[in-house]
Amino acid sequence: MREPRYPALPPWLTETQRQPFSYAVLADCTLLGGYGWDEAAFPPGTPCALQFAEEGLRVHGTSRVFIRSLYRDARALEFSGPGRVTRGGSFFGGGFGLTAAAQGMIAAAVLNTLTSRTTIHTVVRYEAVEMEAFFFYSKATPDDLTIPPLAGHLD
Repeated sequence: MREPRYPALPPWLTETQRQPFSYAVLADCTLLGGYGWDEAAFPPGTPCALQFAEEGLRVHGTSRVFIRSLYRDARALEFSGPGRVTRGGSFFGGGFGLTAAAQGMIAAAVLNTLTSRTTIHTVVRYEAVEMEAFFFYSKATPDDLTIPPLAGHLD
């Protein structure tokens, strides 16, 4: 029997997230919604991990697997959202005269650095036969989440 050939894993994936028989694992996701599973057991807002395993997608909660979907049933896998979002830091500096203007601009730059916060907002959409799920992920941007083709399953 021939060993399966796995594609190169994305650089943002840490060693602790590399599991046997997995292409990738997105830990620290949150279910946003969708249909096709027991919503009473897995309601929106539930923390979860997406495991892109050899045979398909598994969505894990803290104590069990909530969703199992074979790649042959997959219709779409999309990464979207604004990505990096920076908030705060709206200070402008200036003054009368060259020295005062320079001091105002320096003060504004320091205040902007201290008050700016950047977060990541990524939505993962997975659609398969009779199910569709949306997840929030804050560890990588949509562009960072480019996953190599999964052994020809999602061409």
